[in-house]
Amino acid sequence: MLLQMIHILVWIGAGLFATMLLVNASCMILSPGLWFALPKWLASRGALKKEDHIGFMRELPIRFLGAIVIMTMGWIAVHLLASAGGR
Repeated sequence: MLLQMIHILVWIGAGLFATMLLVNASCMILSPGLWFALPKWLASRGALKKEDHIGFMRELPIRFLGAIVIMTMGWIAVHLLASAGGR
């Protein structure tokens, strides 16, 4: 019983984490300015500053990183679902 509850809580936590990553990556691709406007607890900016990334060419690395995050999440989801189908 306890093991099942822990299993459920882990999946809920993983789902929340994946949702946070998806929101971040979507904002990074659609509008890096909007991504910089997200609250600190939601956006994973690290040392990036909005002032250093103003302008189309300076926003490209942020957009590229957002695309990499979404592609990686998709790759993980496909492999996770494929491995679950074999059970």
